[in-house]
Amino acid sequence: MRDEAMKPVQPAPVAPGSFDADERRLVRALETVPAVTIPADFVARVVARLPAERPVSLRPTWYGRNAMLLGAAVLLVALLGLASRPSSQSVLGLAVEWTLCAQFVGLVFWLSARYRNPV
Repeated sequence: MRDEAMKPVQPAPVAPGSFDADERRLVRALETVPAVTIPADFVARVVARLPAERPVSLRPTWYGRNAMLLGAAVLLVALLGLASRPSSQSVLGLAVEWTLCAQFVGLVFWLSARYRNPV
């Protein structure tokens, strides 16, 4: 079926003046401005569906802070693990150690700024 040629479709015969009439009718329908009406009790129905009070969060969540503390703890463990073996023999080991150290310092500064200025 995929390799078969499509059958040609013959358009339906159109009367000479019907195309112009259809086009005028279409243009008139598109250019007509619709009448917009709003029911009188619309606002009352919307207000009736609203809750009486906004629900209040009882306890704030600290997911981001806890993730940062966990990341700092993991970085500290990784730094202590790298400190126990000499990494000065390899440029890659030294780069990894300094990168982890910079991330740890960044997290500590970020956490200390968040504790001083809680949002």
